[in-house]
Parts: sequence; structure tokens; C-alpha cells
Amino acid sequence: MRVVVTARLADKHREALKGAFPDVPFDFVPSLSTAPAPSDTEVIVTYGDDLGADRLAAFSRLRWVMVLKSGIDGLPREALLNRGIVVTNARGIHAIPMAEHVIGLLLAHVRRLYAFYEEQKARRWSPTLRVEELAGKTVLIVGAGAVGRAIAERLAPFGVRLLGIRRSSGALSPFERIGDLSALEDFLPEADIVVVVLPLTSTTAGLFDRRRFSAMKPGAVFVNVGRGALVDEGALWEALRKERLSAAYLDVFADEPLPPEHPFWTFPRVILTPHVAGRTPHYLERALELFRRNLHRYRSGDLSGLENRVDLRRGY
Repeated sequence: MRVVVTARLADKHREALKGAFPDVPFDFVPSLSTAPAPSDTEVIVTYGDDLGADRLAAFSRLRWVMVLKSGIDGLPREALLNRGIVVTNARGIHAIPMAEHVIGLLLAHVRRLYAFYEEQKARRWSPTLRVEELAGKTVLIVGAGAVGRAIAERLAPFGVRLLGIRRSSGALSPFERIGDLSALEDFLPEADIVVVVLPLTSTTAGLFDRRRFSAMKPGAVFVNVGRGALVDEGALWEALRKERLSAAYLDVFADEPLPPEHPFWTFPRVILTPHVAGRTPHYLERALELFRRNLHRYRSGDLSGLENRVDLRRGY
């Protein structure tokens, strides 16, 4: 067997992989689109953007693709399904940085840190600026998976009320209530803050449209660290302009990088970050540890036991 890796790895990471599996040939290449396709390649480690259907066909013995991120929307899912190739992802390794990113945004929001920074730049002493607390607020987390639960666990000590949306309803700590997607419009009017961490699928694309924004509590805060295409940006813009929402904190966008003429850049109640909520200096370390565990299972013949197997039909 051979493992082809297209992720850019530091020498220390390459050596660690080769040291852990001295009898496994590893090819470290910059991209699948230009790399040779050795006939004995059984495993590909990639971020997913370089594996199209045409390129996939060149790897005739491929059995497993490890995607070093959560989303698989760039993969040729139909071709992978037809060949029975197992796909795993890095779901869960983003939980710490993404949860801390969201907590940071929400604390900055209620304590008006962005407004105070503007006052500082203008050399204005403004003790009358109104500040708030997280305590007592209702937070709806749309996507109560590994990242959503990590956010909820960090919010719980602040005394917030937690609601969650996930694939199946039922009890889940520390949420007061959990519903599936069909319950979304029932939950939205209760939430002071809506945090979106869903994956992008055919079901979730454009989920936050004019109807969903209209269902939200007046003055609610909207946070999206999931995928840009989950949101109808025109509908979000309208909700902000009409002051249906008090603020939006956005890390992901339908078009990235965000075009310089986009109104979100300069709108005073939008804070944006360039798709960095999941960034951490420990990212590759955690992703490769997951890969190593799975490679041990794979070599023992246990494909069914691989962690983070993706349901290619559902897209996550």
C-alpha cells in the first residue's frame, strides 16, 4: 500500500508519520492535480479541493480518503460512492478554536468592546455607553455537533439558556431543549443570539433566508461560523438594514475572499473575520493524530472502525 499526502506538512510532521509507520511508503506532493498516481496508492490525505472525479479515476486501488477538514462539499461524492471508497474527515478537531472564537465574539458584543475601541480611537471618554451581560440570554446553536456542544459547554457557566438544533431531537447536555431542523422556526423567536455551525449539504444550503430571519426575535444577534452558503446574504443584509437584527458576526461567506465592494465590509453592525474561526497552531497536530489512529485501524483491516466516517449520501 501507499499513502499520498497533498497537505503541506512541516518536516517534523512528515518524519513523525514515517517514524510511526516505517514500512508504509508516503508520497508528499503539492497537489493531486499534477502529481503522479502510483498504482499501489490506497490512501489519500488531502484538504479535498484537488480531488475531482477525473483525478479520482487515476487512483485505481484507492480505498480511503482522509480529508483534513470538516466539509467535504468539494469532493466527487457520487464517484466515491460508486467505487465504495471510504471518506473520513477532521470533524471535532475544530471544537476548541471555534468555541473560543464564538465566546470571544459574544463577550465582545455584550461588553461593547468594539464600540469602546472606536471611542478610544477618537479619544472620547464614554462611560455612558450601554453594556450588557450574557447571563439570562437565550442562545440557539444551530448545529449541536462536536463544535456546537463545545460552544454550549463554554457558554453554560455564564448562565445562559441553551437551545440546540441537530439531526435528531432528544436530551443533550447542557442544552435545555434540542430539536431537529423542522423545529428551527419554532426556536428562532426565543433566541437572543443565534450561532450557526452547520455543515453545508443539499438540505442546509440557503437555510437562513428571508423567512428564517423574519422569524428571529427583533434585535437578535446572528453568528455564522459554519459555511457561507448556509445564508442568503441578501436576506441577511435586508434584516440588518431594517434593524431586524442588532448585529452579525460572520466568519464565512458565499464568495471567499469577500469581494472588496461587498457592503458587509463597511456596515457598522457587522464584524467579519476571514474564515479563521477554526484556526489554531495545533490544527495539523490534532488532524494527524486522528489520521494515525485511523491508519493503525486501516492496516488491521478495520475500515468499519475508522473514526469520523462520512456519510457520502448526506454529505457529512
